[in-house]
Amino acid sequence: MNKIILSFAALIIILSKSASAQVLYFNGLGRALVTNDDLQGNVNYNDSKTTRKATGGYSLFDLGVNVQPSEYLRAAATIRARNAFGGFYGDGSVITFRQIKLDGIISKKVKYEIGDIDLQLSPYTLFNSYDGYYDHEAEIFAQRRKIVYYENFNNGNKWRLQGANVSATLVFDKGIEKIGIQAFVTRIARANYFNNIIPDRLQYGGRVDVLQSKNFQAGLNYIALTDLAGTSPSPAVVLNNQVMTGDFKFNFDVSNVTFSIYGEGGGSNYKYTAADSSRSKQDYFYDAGVSASYKPAKLKVYASYRNVGADFNSPGAQTRRVFDYGTNALFPTYTLDGTSTTRTNSLLDRYSDDGKVRNTTIMDTLVQYNPMYNNITPYGLATPNRQGVTVGASVGDDEKIWKADVVMNLLSELRPEINNGSRNYMGLKGGFKVNLHKIWNFEKAIVLTGGANYEHTTRTLAPNKIDLSSTTIDAGAVIEVLKTLDVLVGYKILQAYGNEFYSKRDVFNVVVTNPVSVFNYKYTQSVIATGLRLRHSKNAFTTVQYHALNVTDAQNLTLDKKPTHYIINQVFINYTLVF
Repeated sequence: MNKIILSFAALIIILSKSASAQVLYFNGLGRALVTNDDLQGNVNYNDSKTTRKATGGYSLFDLGVNVQPSEYLRAAATIRARNAFGGFYGDGSVITFRQIKLDGIISKKVKYEIGDIDLQLSPYTLFNSYDGYYDHEAEIFAQRRKIVYYENFNNGNKWRLQGANVSATLVFDKGIEKIGIQAFVTRIARANYFNNIIPDRLQYGGRVDVLQSKNFQAGLNYIALTDLAGTSPSPAVVLNNQVMTGDFKFNFDVSNVTFSIYGEGGGSNYKYTAADSSRSKQDYFYDAGVSASYKPAKLKVYASYRNVGADFNSPGAQTRRVFDYGTNALFPTYTLDGTSTTRTNSLLDRYSDDGKVRNTTIMDTLVQYNPMYNNITPYGLATPNRQGVTVGASVGDDEKIWKADVVMNLLSELRPEINNGSRNYMGLKGGFKVNLHKIWNFEKAIVLTGGANYEHTTRTLAPNKIDLSSTTIDAGAVIEVLKTLDVLVGYKILQAYGNEFYSKRDVFNVVVTNPVSVFNYKYTQSVIATGLRLRHSKNAFTTVQYHALNVTDAQNLTLDKKPTHYIINQVFINYTLVF
């Protein structure tokens, strides 16, 4: 450990001295986190193998070192020192680079980034979609989820990639206000000479954005995912997938109402060659809508229609950030009636587990998902084989007194996935935030939040009839009891009933209908959470929380014909400092 500390200190000294004639500044994050967990329920009956209790955690320090020799160049690196809980005197400590990046400006016009960069284009080309509906999640859950997002580089809807990005803006005197140009190239995977399959895989593309005025703008997006033939000892697989889209937005004002017409459309070209066969397919999509915003009331209503082809393939937009069937860090298995069973990730895992259930890599194949969490758009707006209408409305401002919104989806499949007959999807989601202290003129904050998501999937043709409904409800409150002390409470519940069919996809991203996986649900899970948060400053806090997960699977009966049931009680302690 002493060597690690000395090396770390020496690096900082060297950087400081080298930057004596330059600008050197630091930023970063420190965190200490501990959890104590307890597993209860009938999964423990007649079982001497399952772990019943667990304690874990870590302390880490991310130091961002930024050296700026001039206003046109900056070198940045984030160095992480991490020590797992239980590692005394530095035992188990590691020091790694979390990010390395160069950025700057050429000729005062062209900006560039090289290294670990965050990229995003449109929802149908390069877009890191959320895996569920969390717009009105209770603060006690959202606080945990922020840690997961930080650890997995989930910066909004951007993907963290390794490569180079170049952009420039051209400004005009009349006719057109400006044109933005962007181009990038990144490496998604490198050749693996040990398994003799994976070649170097590159993702490259860009965007041209034209802003004519505040009333009209349009853009052109292009992205490709390509394997470099010859970079692997075996030419077993070569993928070439290209997506090109165009988007626009037209605004005009009538009194206090702003009307907008917007949309995006395009197509994909997919080719995948294996040693003994070659597959290719092309498809298209279009998505267009209208909206109206009434400024005084901050009221907005909108409606859109989309048609996304069954063979539309866009890995940068369709890759999921969560593996629904990934390995949980907490109690990954239990032994029920003498059989070892993998525990499916729960609501608790989805907002607190930053390990193998999370994905940080663009994938060329649509991965299997759990229908009870999101069956309508599991791969975001770019989910293939969907057509239908979305309507919604929002009102208010969450920084003032209140805000609320509601969205309804009425979609269906374009092409039957299983035999004849297409699925129909109906979804309704929405929520609110109310600042009660502003209504009652209280000095201390009282904030209530709530949200709900309902989905219903049907298919009426025999023999593979489908009828699945799932409901998720979220509620919470933040109550400021002292000037810097908050009480946090939250509640989540998910109920899923019915059945659904889902077929896995082969290496060519084609649905395999033989065999068909059958999902049957009589499933309920809930989380109750409460805790305290002490705010030391705007960017530092300590929180102590208690989370209780309760899961009942009435479809999976034990030998005594009782539903599978378990409870996870967790105490969570966290100190975070951002600087």
